[in-house]
Amino acid sequence: MAFGQSVVKSIQRGTITVTGTSATATITAVDLDKSVVLWGGNNFQHATGADERAWNINLVLTNTTTVTAQRNSSVDTCVVPFQVLEYH
Repeated sequence: MAFGQSVVKSIQRGTITVTGTSATATITAVDLDKSVVLWGGNNFQHATGADERAWNINLVLTNTTTVTAQRNSSVDTCVVPFQVLEYH
């Protein structure tokens, strides 16, 4: 790699709105062996009392074009920001 050339091939950002126990977002295809998904925190819209299990979000690159957000509770709606970094 030449001096000054980035090791990052692409960055994709988005949000996933989770109303149940899981939801997905579609991204442009990436190489799973050279990519990582990063969690950007939660934004909850509390309808009633908070359920601590709803705060435990797991983000997964399900396949080359899908990011999945999973949690153990369907209480409250949350918006989960994410970034997918693909490296050369």
